[in-house]
Amino acid sequence: MKPKLLIVGDVGIEIICELRHMPEPAEVLAEDKYSFLPGAEAGNSALCADGLGVSAQLCSRVGKDGNAARLRSFFYENNIDTGTIFTDSSAQTALTVYLSDTSRASVRTIEYRAAA
Repeated sequence: MKPKLLIVGDVGIEIICELRHMPEPAEVLAEDKYSFLPGAEAGNSALCADGLGVSAQLCSRVGKDGNAARLRSFFYENNIDTGTIFTDSSAQTALTVYLSDTSRASVRTIEYRAAA
């Protein structure tokens, strides 16, 4: 039997955009490489625990939106117990956008921590 671990903390969606360079004011970049991933501290910890052979259960709060549904589905498909991820209908699910400038190896981060 696998050991069990309850992980309490925030979960959210992470969008990673790879850019040739950071845009100047009013500049529009036409890029084609991005990733849409589950994440945040508790979410990443649960995925790591599962990879180490530990049965992980997440206790967190999400909004009542499409991002919450994506998170629940992803974690469920990756053997993470989502039974204690609670929905707060007055909030949005946390979202982090990473703008990665591949020419300078730098990253800018925008966080929307509404339900965290």
